[in-house]
Amino acid sequence: MKPEVRKAIRASIKHWEEDIVRPIRESGGRAVREYFDVILNGESLPIHADSCALCQMFDCSECPLALARRSCLRVDSPYYNFFFSPTLANAEAMVEALKDLLKGE
Repeated sequence: MKPEVRKAIRASIKHWEEDIVRPIRESGGRAVREYFDVILNGESLPIHADSCALCQMFDCSECPLALARRSCLRVDSPYYNFFFSPTLANAEAMVEALKDLLKGE
């Protein structure tokens, strides 16, 4: 794996841990989905492509998550699960899916 891809994966992990998992954990609650946003305490969480280092580097079909058969567009993907059920467990599953990409590197 190229160093810039590892860097983007690590940036995505950091983003999910700091911007999504931590706020949900600290709020003690569950975020809610409203149309195309996930809302926590009245604020939209940054879950879209413009907040993702991998999305900025790859199109969806070339993303390491897609190549690992965990594309955000798949109905069984961690991202999809979080988007439609924004729980702490589903946010943590997204982080684990990203970490899995670095295993064996």
